[in-house]
Amino acid sequence: MNILIQEELENSQQLSSQQLIKQNSYVYNQMLKINNGLKTYALSSILLNQNNDPENLMISELTFRSLSNDVDSKLLQEFQSRRHIIEPHQIQLIQQSPFKINKQACWICLNELNNIILIEQCNHQFCQKCITLYLYNKIISGEVHKITCPQFGCSTVLSERLIKQNINQEVYQKYQRFLLIKQYENVVNGKWCPRPDCFNFVFQQGQEKILQCVCGQQFCFDCGNPNHPNKTCQESVDQVFAQALQDYKIQKCPNCKANILKNGGCNHMTCTKCHYDFCWLCGCRYSSIHYDWMNPCNCPGDQYQERDPYSYPKILICIRAILKLLIYVLLSPILALAGIGMLAYGLGYLLSKACHLCRCLKKCCQTLCN
Repeated sequence: MNILIQEELENSQQLSSQQLIKQNSYVYNQMLKINNGLKTYALSSILLNQNNDPENLMISELTFRSLSNDVDSKLLQEFQSRRHIIEPHQIQLIQQSPFKINKQACWICLNELNNIILIEQCNHQFCQKCITLYLYNKIISGEVHKITCPQFGCSTVLSERLIKQNINQEVYQKYQRFLLIKQYENVVNGKWCPRPDCFNFVFQQGQEKILQCVCGQQFCFDCGNPNHPNKTCQESVDQVFAQALQDYKIQKCPNCKANILKNGGCNHMTCTKCHYDFCWLCGCRYSSIHYDWMNPCNCPGDQYQERDPYSYPKILICIRAILKLLIYVLLSPILALAGIGMLAYGLGYLLSKACHLCRCLKKCCQTLCN
């Protein structure tokens, strides 16, 4: 890196002051890509290769102004001691330069930082609006276990204090609720109270089948639904699920059987519990060719089709697949014959033109010989 910076400065000696400023802006934009740990080394290399040249030191001034927040005091003193050799008109030109770079930018939206949120463990910084939106999306989707820094590739886990400071009370309550659900996820001797406005976890006492929450709600330990004395668990589950299907069009994940509500987007679904990818329309495992038009066995062309999957049974999917396959089989030879015919016609046309040209040349030769 030292050699590259030195070559850049040597090439800039032949340029005007305005061009030097523009070139330095480009050089600094390239330096932004360098790891923060190399910034001090880069600036040291610039200072050590100036040879007290005014124009080159002017370039150092521009670079130094952008990096001055990150360098140590010794480099600052060294630079200031050599600044006097820059001519006054060059200093004025530097101060009037429009190429000013603001390092304090959000690493998500890249806009200027007003309210800086600094993650102390990794030193990544974001604006409050971006970090709040990031936390909101994570919490609403239920991904509350070890929320990491939004910087790509960073695995730093955000502290609960930082999370609480950047979300409102309602979202924070959801965060705590999801954490609690995650905590009791593997507990086998208890169930959550099924009442919507109750968030209590009830433990089983002995072998009892009917549990009672402190809110007064009684529910079945086996299926988790409200008490159903005259029905089996399966009948109760079927009734509840049928009602949910009618009201909300809910499906179960084909892999873990978790209930999933689709509120928009394409038909490629990913279960937030087990991360299983499947098709909302047919329930089959998702593949990269599932919605391909040339794949009649799944749901060709239906990635963004909005229709009720339960009004489109699998028998209709099979019939449509067979019909499309027949169409492909019938069209393939027709298109092949058409292509061969067009090729034969083109070759015949070219041969006729070639024969006509040969006859014309033959007549010309005979005329010249006579």
